[in-house]
Amino acid sequence: MGGVGRCSGHRPDPAVADAGAAHAQPPLRHRRARGWRAEGAGPATAHGPARGPAIDRGVHRTGCGPALGRRARVDGRRLHRADRDAARAELRSWPTPPGVRRGGRATRPSGPVARSGGQDRRVERWREPATVAEAEVVQREIAARVEIPTGPVPPPRRVAGLDISYRKDSDLVAAAAVVVDVGTLEAVEEVVVDGEVGFPYVPGLLAFREIPMLLRVLDALRTPVDLLLCDGQGLAHPRRCGVACHLGVVTGLPAVGCAKNHLVGEHDEPGPARGERAALVEGGDVLGCVLRTQDGVRPVYVSPGHRIGVDQACDVVLGLCTEFRLPDPVRRADHISRRALK
Repeated sequence: MGGVGRCSGHRPDPAVADAGAAHAQPPLRHRRARGWRAEGAGPATAHGPARGPAIDRGVHRTGCGPALGRRARVDGRRLHRADRDAARAELRSWPTPPGVRRGGRATRPSGPVARSGGQDRRVERWREPATVAEAEVVQREIAARVEIPTGPVPPPRRVAGLDISYRKDSDLVAAAAVVVDVGTLEAVEEVVVDGEVGFPYVPGLLAFREIPMLLRVLDALRTPVDLLLCDGQGLAHPRRCGVACHLGVVTGLPAVGCAKNHLVGEHDEPGPARGERAALVEGGDVLGCVLRTQDGVRPVYVSPGHRIGVDQACDVVLGLCTEFRLPDPVRRADHISRRALK
């Protein structure tokens, strides 16, 4: 019979296989384990012109590029925890393709001063509570240290939008950070890390599930940022300490919470036009604002987390909402964190 057919006993020539592997890339899941970084376009190489972020769909990209691909499979199955050490060891033997730089794993800051994005900043060790009662004590301590200025602070030049996605019926999560230039509204850097949550879901204590992963993804950033924009609450929290407050106090950076749903406080309905807002008040305290980011869409709930006031926090969020209800960097972080779990 003519043509080329399949042969179950066929084995490839080892010499040919070795030659092809010299310039191959590891599966996406292996690249994620070690934090592969796609750099911006560079000069032409022996392998052809450098294509910048487009040549790799890994977990760390600078500049604009394609969305993250699906989680790779290893030998027909998803990589589980038992396989991670072997995958990381194997990854070290892979050659680095042109235009892609291999980075280390994102880790928590190991000292009182951590370097994020080439920028020294004071970062505290995260206290991992063992019980719900201990978490409530830590939360009250952090709430007492939140700083909300009465006047404006220097406007941010680069903002990191942060979000976390959870895999259904699992402890697996992915945290993403998207850094945008406020002046141009262009994405400067995107990072995503995955892991497992170590604290149970307790209403009002969501930060203790998310902060460890958010610190990891911030530690992986190479771009200096001036403000953290969280998908969640700031002051608009039953204990006045949402995830934006936690993250702001621990990192020492200004932080803002932008939530899709109402949690606490009373408010009037803002007008229907983009930019209209109403104060979010509880017990005589203004916790944030209810902000209409686009004409005729449902408002978002903005509250400062640390080192920024209510009005300025709302202005920052509105300026980052170009076409959609949610701020661009938070919306993009949600997208890539969800894709990382598929």
